[in-house]
Amino acid sequence: MKKIRRRKVRFDHEKRNLFIFLLFVFFMGMGYSVLGTNLGIGGSIVAKRYQDPVIKTTSSTDKTAFRSDTYREKIKVINLDDEINPPANVVVSWDIGVAQNGNVMAYLTTNQTDNNYYDLYIQGKGHLYAHSDSSYLFYNLRGVDVINGIEKLDTSRVENMSNMFSSTGYNSTSFTLNLGNNFDTNQVTNMQYMFNATGYSSTVFTLNLGGLFNTSKVTKMFGMFSNTGYSSTVFTLNLEAKFDTSKVTNMKQMFYRTGYSSTVFTLNLGEKFDTSQVTNMQSMFSYTGYSSTIFTLNLGEKFDTSKVTNMSNMFPFVGYSSMIFTLNLGEKFDTSQVTDMSYMFSYTDYSNTIFTLDLSPLTFNATSYDQIFNSWRTTQKIFVKDSTARSWIVTNSGNSNLTNSNVFIKTEYFMLDASYDGDYSYFRDNYRLEIKTITFSNSINPPNGYVDSWDISVGHYGGVMAYVVPNSSTPSMYDLHIQGDGHIYANTDSSYWFSRLYYVESINNINVLDTSLTVNMSYMFDGIGSAGDETSFSMDINFDTSHVTDMSYMFRDLGRGAISFTFGDKFDTSNVTDMEGMFCYYGYIIGMRVEADISAFTFNASSYYNMFGGWQSDYKIYVKDATAQNWILTHSGNSNLTTANVLIKT
Repeated sequence: MKKIRRRKVRFDHEKRNLFIFLLFVFFMGMGYSVLGTNLGIGGSIVAKRYQDPVIKTTSSTDKTAFRSDTYREKIKVINLDDEINPPANVVVSWDIGVAQNGNVMAYLTTNQTDNNYYDLYIQGKGHLYAHSDSSYLFYNLRGVDVINGIEKLDTSRVENMSNMFSSTGYNSTSFTLNLGNNFDTNQVTNMQYMFNATGYSSTVFTLNLGGLFNTSKVTKMFGMFSNTGYSSTVFTLNLEAKFDTSKVTNMKQMFYRTGYSSTVFTLNLGEKFDTSQVTNMQSMFSYTGYSSTIFTLNLGEKFDTSKVTNMSNMFPFVGYSSMIFTLNLGEKFDTSQVTDMSYMFSYTDYSNTIFTLDLSPLTFNATSYDQIFNSWRTTQKIFVKDSTARSWIVTNSGNSNLTNSNVFIKTEYFMLDASYDGDYSYFRDNYRLEIKTITFSNSINPPNGYVDSWDISVGHYGGVMAYVVPNSSTPSMYDLHIQGDGHIYANTDSSYWFSRLYYVESINNINVLDTSLTVNMSYMFDGIGSAGDETSFSMDINFDTSHVTDMSYMFRDLGRGAISFTFGDKFDTSNVTDMEGMFCYYGYIIGMRVEADISAFTFNASSYYNMFGGWQSDYKIYVKDATAQNWILTHSGNSNLTTANVLIKT
């Protein structure tokens, strides 16, 4: 029995070898030049086909053909073609195809303008395929000024483009790279260091990725654009709509020193720059835009860092020379898993002594944080989300310049102080009955001729200021300017904030006021602009009221005269439980035409007594649907409101 088993095993082994041999002969007969086999566990066979003509693979240490020390750094021009047509005066030639049958040839000729250099021709017979592993294809061809005919290179089967253009044109002062509309990357999974130091010395470098540059399958992008366009004086890197990074896990050094010397540098990450799978962002933007005098880095809505553990050296020296620098981390910049923040913001925008950095999305759990804010000055500001984050920075930064005097809780710095019934502080004391207009602004720029000013922020750090200026048409009246140092939050309790400013006729730029944190708006505009029958009042309001629960008497007795008042689509009442007296005596004057478009409203309130008290039969209300119409008719308690004047807007 044992002998029979051995013979059977031997027979099966021989059959398998015969099958492999016949399979090889079959593919050769079909015209395929290469059959790569990989015998894995269980004897599985993985076959990769390369249609002839295919450029053979290379590596960082390859010294064959034109990559030898004799020629590599002396090639000025690369010409790609899908026809074999040897140029005149060939110095040397090589077969650089996978099949080694003359279907892919490389030729060197003496450069026409400098006989110390060469022009390289790479030609395929009827077609020119890039290998599935095209890593290092043009690597370290440092003298190149231009690549012609790149549209003839078929990259549709390439899976690996790591280091493909690394250091290409490194020594050229005029190199640019335009991949055109045929550079197909749909199958590529590896782009690490693909454009590392490409056009490093070129002062006019540009990079056009082209219409078929699709990165939806790529998992590796570390170092992809590091040192790209390093010396270019004006450089823009636009990753456009097809730059999909949803599968990328490693972005280490991805934009390291990109556009380093550019005084005008722009980086557009595109709408599909998704970092939700990334775990490593070490040195990702280190030295990016170093020399740019005006630089903005906007990470966008999809910059999700919830899986990242390493952010060391992520932003050091970013925008170092910029006097106008903005770093917007976005709402999904989550640092809850980050353990290494060493040097993360070291020397960020160093030249701007009044630079401010909003770190309010960040949580600080890092165990390694050496020199995280190295070089920060006392004149620079950091905003955080709470006292825990502020304490962490002040305690662990290792920088004595960072204290509670320039590390601020964001809401305390930018939030308006609360008001209350009978509040006569600030402008409400001496000027309450003399204010004619109110104007909001997101920048502090004291108006000419102001006669008084106050800090009206919660923390009294100068984050929100009020200025009073005599009104130009009525000198006995005043204009109130409320200005924030980049932002203004309404208080979580904004009740009574504009209450009883009876002579106000308009509130300008009120949507500068960020109400996304506000919970209470009761009596907020009570009585504003209601001083007399001749008074007019106007305001376009698009508050974010998604967290508000109390709007009782919010617009009571508002503007007893001609009213121009609109609600935007962010005015969300779905969580409001108290609408008591909300619009009572709104624009109240007999014979005056009054309309209210509240078609954005949802009605879930449990308290609504006298909501439309005083409304007349000639007043009109516009609502979004029959449900809202029925709610008002049922709950208003005002017989003047019927289907004749409570109208569905459509």
